Amino acid sequence: MSKPLSIKPGDKYNHLTFLEESTIKFDKEWKKIKYGMFECDCGNTKEIMIHNVRHGNTISCGCQRRGRKRGIVRKIYI
Repeated sequence: MSKPLSIKPGDKYNHLTFLEESTIKFDKEWKKIKYGMFECDCGNTKEIMIHNVRHGNTISCGCQRRGRKRGIVRKIYI
C-alpha cells in the first residue's frame, strides 16, 4: 500500500501547478514512481514525475528551457 500524497491539487512549484495524480510506474528495481498531471504557466499540461517537481529538478514543461536557448550569445574562439 502506497503512502498518501503530501501534495494537493492546486499546489504550485516554480512554474507548475499540480492537477491530479495520474499513473504509477515501476523502475528496474520495482520501486514505485508516481506521476502527476501538471499545468505550466504557459498553459501546457504535462505528465511529470512528482518527485522531480517537488525537489526542483523540473521547473516547467520545457518552455523555460526553450526561452533560455534563444537568449544565449555564443562566443567564437579563433
